[in-house]
Amino acid sequence: MQAETAMRPRILYVEDEPDLAESVCQYLNTKGFDCGAVLDGGKAMEALRQDPPDLVVLDVMLPGLDGWEICRQIKADPSLCDIPVLFVSARSQAADRVAGLELGAQDYLTKPFSLAELAARLRVHLELGHGKGALEPAWNFEDGALRFNPEAGELKAEGSVLILTRVEAQILKALMLFPGKNFNLEKLARLLWDMESYLTAAELSKALDALSGKVAGLTRGQGRLLKDEQGWRWARA
Repeated sequence: MQAETAMRPRILYVEDEPDLAESVCQYLNTKGFDCGAVLDGGKAMEALRQDPPDLVVLDVMLPGLDGWEICRQIKADPSLCDIPVLFVSARSQAADRVAGLELGAQDYLTKPFSLAELAARLRVHLELGHGKGALEPAWNFEDGALRFNPEAGELKAEGSVLILTRVEAQILKALMLFPGKNFNLEKLARLLWDMESYLTAAELSKALDALSGKVAGLTRGQGRLLKDEQGWRWARA
């Protein structure tokens, strides 16, 4: 491995569409990852055992060995079972997503997908150190009595429901992805940029103030969206 990629998180993408594999790897390599692709499911396990990556991105429908079986073998191998697996597949039924998670995968993304969202999810799983047994997808946010659906912009607690603006939902999602981690405006804006949400510092500051008030009101003054001299953070219940 070249010196400049030695510290980059290593991603193995198992995908039988060469153009898609190339474009995904090229994008991830510009976002701080070291991504390589295997185009044949039958060769995936050999590649994994020869040079285990930090995370596997796995299609389901593959020649040689399908994604279900590859994931099953990864999780059954003591030397590989702690490697997080993220499925990306055109199979979008709930039963398919459940099947992937029950096999031990950490996430399931349906095609077509946003490259920025894929990169954000990879960062989450690497940041949180997801491995064997971490079956709950990171985008289903539950914290104590609080429930958050970022796609719908719904924040629920104790029977009350708040509908957030798109910007507020993106900000809350970004902070809840990294609970306890402080973000100043510059770092938070960069994270939001990776999630394809573009805000000026003034817009971000205004939205954070509004969001903080909403969260505090919903949680009866015990809001967990906190601000100090180091920036903003989400504090777990």
